[in-house]
Amino acid sequence: HIKPLTTESFRLTTAEETYPVIEIVPGQIVTKKKVERVKTVDGAIIPDTEKDISKLVVVERHKASGNIGLGLVKGFGLEQGALASSVAHDSHNIVAVGTDDSDIL
Repeated sequence: HIKPLTTESFRLTTAEETYPVIEIVPGQIVTKKKVERVKTVDGAIIPDTEKDISKLVVVERHKASGNIGLGLVKGFGLEQGALASSVAHDSHNIVAVGTDDSDIL
């Protein structure tokens, strides 16, 4: 039920030097909202493993809407690669976190 995706599907852009980041609180289900200075290439935000900032992607998979949620998450601990799951309570959409768009794809 998913339309074809490319790495461009995961392009997260900003004109600012900072961007909101979801920070994981170890051992808890809650998170914190932070604003971090981000790395960009040609206006696109890229993950920063030195600061433990990864890209977070949610792909809607039930209605073929093409909706994709993008964000940043800090504290996941990925140094390379990506991790994805389709078990995500309430919606069961595809949720992925990664250090590189091609790995997320």
